[in-house]
Amino acid sequence: MKYLLLTFFYFEAAFCGLSERIDGLIQRVDPDAHIGIEIVLLDEEKPLYQKNASHLFTPASTAKILTGAAAFFFLGSDFSFKTELLIDDKNLYIKGSGDPEFSSKDLNALILALKEKNVTVIKGDLILDNTCFDKLEKGPGWMWDDSGEYWNVPIEGLTVDHGCVELVLEGGNSLGDLPSCALSPITNHVSIKNLAITAEQEEDLDVKRRWITHENVIEIRGKIPPRKAKTYAISVESPSLYLGDLCLDLLKKHHIKLEGSVKRGKVPKSAEVASAHFSSSLRTIVQKMMKESDNLYADSLFKKIGEKRFGPPGTWKKGSLALKEYLESFCKLKEGKYTVLDGSGLSRYNLIAPHQFTTVLKALYKDPKQFSEFVSTLPISATDGSLKNRMQEGNLKGRVFAKTGGMSGVSSLVGFVKLKTNKMAAFSILINGFVNSPSFYKTQLEDQICKIILEEL
Repeated sequence: MKYLLLTFFYFEAAFCGLSERIDGLIQRVDPDAHIGIEIVLLDEEKPLYQKNASHLFTPASTAKILTGAAAFFFLGSDFSFKTELLIDDKNLYIKGSGDPEFSSKDLNALILALKEKNVTVIKGDLILDNTCFDKLEKGPGWMWDDSGEYWNVPIEGLTVDHGCVELVLEGGNSLGDLPSCALSPITNHVSIKNLAITAEQEEDLDVKRRWITHENVIEIRGKIPPRKAKTYAISVESPSLYLGDLCLDLLKKHHIKLEGSVKRGKVPKSAEVASAHFSSSLRTIVQKMMKESDNLYADSLFKKIGEKRFGPPGTWKKGSLALKEYLESFCKLKEGKYTVLDGSGLSRYNLIAPHQFTTVLKALYKDPKQFSEFVSTLPISATDGSLKNRMQEGNLKGRVFAKTGGMSGVSSLVGFVKLKTNKMAAFSILINGFVNSPSFYKTQLEDQICKIILEEL
């Protein structure tokens, strides 16, 4: 009885100190902030702190927590994406399964395997099969003016090199020279319109694809200093056709003649597998998605769990239904109380409450194997991923395992804190509806709340 009373008074004191300090912090930083918070000690049922915990917020990239957890549930940690090269008596086929990490190096390995089988002529066409996913390349609720960025890539069943080209721009040797520019990999799928000039100082330098008109033309404008080099990653339209163009070059490189053309289509049952590439395991895929906040990885997984649960093709709707099933059957979220329509968190339609996030984290915690695997994918404070340069104070370093989120008017942080007692606390911090930079709220509120959790608990 004495032990129980001491424990009760300890948690009461911790609860009071936590509440007072967090409330005081919010008042100092931004008393008008629309912020939702829930903090729970994972071995206890009662939340230690709540503020607007049942209010719905746009989560941004913290939605990837839900995507990662559901991917482990439906696909299994050993799952790999498979990309196949197939052939029949006429055509060559490349069949995708949505692999977000497939590269031109992997594509070269597939073609090299064809060469090793002494294939020298393809009498028909190169047919690209990306039918594992639907034709809606952009997610519901995505902002139309985000297109063209590295982190906003069309989601297709066949993608290579993250659906991007790399452009290196370098100022000329003398003022007034045309800067040099080079694409990697070299491809006819993309062209360059270079209107820049070499000048004493960089001014109004702008490198963008014509995304408004859906053209694969990169326009370069502005001024760049002599011999200064800058590198840009730019997403392309029609990633599967981009892969097809690279494949044409590789066929020529390996002296394999294609008599037909490149088309989209479906692999017939008569075609035989010539070679196949398997991606990294789901563990590695989810880890990259979490640590680097990679949207392509997240949305490929989102469509994939939809395909796995409801059959091909993978769609945004099926992904949403599969995630809903996971959240309500495994995590016990209430139906009709949230909305998640993509895997990356780019959608402005997504709405979820802090309490729902911590409910998911508690469900993961109850399965030690799943919890250990899941936590290992998250960014770690002052160590790696999107938290590498945050919470670098000695007592915080390496103790926060959390997913970041941010877009215009949105900042969020959801995850775990390893306490001084080595117990774990789960937390969800969602902030919406502001005009300041998200980085202000990340450092002044989110990081400081994590510090208070660690100090008070």
